[in-house]
Amino acid sequence: MKPRTLFFVGAGPEMVPGIRLAADMGLRVVATDRSPAAPGFAFACAHEVVSTRDVAGTVAAARRHAAAGGVDGVMTLACDVPLTVAAVAEALGLPGLPVAAAALAQNKLRMKEALAAGGTPVPRFATARTEAEARDACRRIGFPAVMKPVDNSAARGVTLVAGPDDVPRAFRAATGAALADPTVLVEEYLPGPQLSTESIVVEGTLVTTGFADRNYARNAECLPHFVEDGHTVPSEHDPAARAAVESVVARAAASLGIAWGVVKGDIVLTPEGPKVIEIAARLSGGRFSTDTVPLATGVEIVRAAILQAIGAPVDPASLRPRHRRAAAQRYLFPAPGTVVGVRGVEAATRLPGVTRVELYVEAGDRQPPITHHGARAGYVIAEAEDRATAVARAEAAAAAIRIDVVGEEPAEACRA
Repeated sequence: MKPRTLFFVGAGPEMVPGIRLAADMGLRVVATDRSPAAPGFAFACAHEVVSTRDVAGTVAAARRHAAAGGVDGVMTLACDVPLTVAAVAEALGLPGLPVAAAALAQNKLRMKEALAAGGTPVPRFATARTEAEARDACRRIGFPAVMKPVDNSAARGVTLVAGPDDVPRAFRAATGAALADPTVLVEEYLPGPQLSTESIVVEGTLVTTGFADRNYARNAECLPHFVEDGHTVPSEHDPAARAAVESVVARAAASLGIAWGVVKGDIVLTPEGPKVIEIAARLSGGRFSTDTVPLATGVEIVRAAILQAIGAPVDPASLRPRHRRAAAQRYLFPAPGTVVGVRGVEAATRLPGVTRVELYVEAGDRQPPITHHGARAGYVIAEAEDRATAVARAEAAAAAIRIDVVGEEPAEACRA
């Protein structure tokens, strides 16, 4: 019998676990990426060099493969391109999100408007196209505020605006990070702990398989930027708080018209209750969906998403925890400059409970100032029977690794 084909949008390092898992499940994987050297290509049966954001180009590539041998499903992982995935699904008649829902999920302004209209609690927000409009929007929202582009991800161009003097810098950062839409989003700053959720809608019911506490322990160093230093599972918040978060995520998914597929939530627990920063119609990056959720709970949400993408049934029982352990991820934050050496990787790998160490840089690379998530230099993941031990193990592994740089540049960024 001819194996079914999964068209995988994106083949960067974060997508590799999904591509490998699909191949292990007996699927023929066709992967796309703008980089001819994308690491996921090594694990795919075929590939296409096309940007994940090139909707028309990706649809054309999918049509070619459908005509040549058939395509049975389409998906992505850790790549914020639900519109591309939905367009392929629509063009080939495959399971997937409606294009309209995907378009809402990919644009932060349209997302916020739909969430607010659907009764989902969100921060107050306004828009701006000029610096003067941004200044006025901040005054109306109130300081501190948050300024961001509407069409980028990984915290690129996201800045805290503490007062009027910060507006010019924040506006430049937001517009400089815009991909195509010059609109700037100004939001109310929400105090409180942040959680990430990983959910999937099966048979009309949203099931949240992972709750993670987002770690911003380095936030004071990073301001005015927001750079997460990993996450920890299980959440330290009580069942009532997690139930409230899951309810808000379910409402958000309904507000966006997501009645099928995966839903990633970024939530703040405010004094008034949980509020949604963003909802993504994709599996999480940061190894949340691929590593820490399975380590902590035994639930393989990536496998469920693959099955759903090819139209195979997903057993709801497979989404229930099989064990209760802990896992923690922590990132590496070297100073900016040219990398001249990396030390301690093997020592970190040998530490108790460490399950993964990955670096994005090597000698000769330029390490940019860490002003967004994509600039971090690598990460470690550790597991344990309990949360405190998992955190201690991850932090010890991160501390064991030294990334030596020269030519440090002054910048508003996290420093090691």
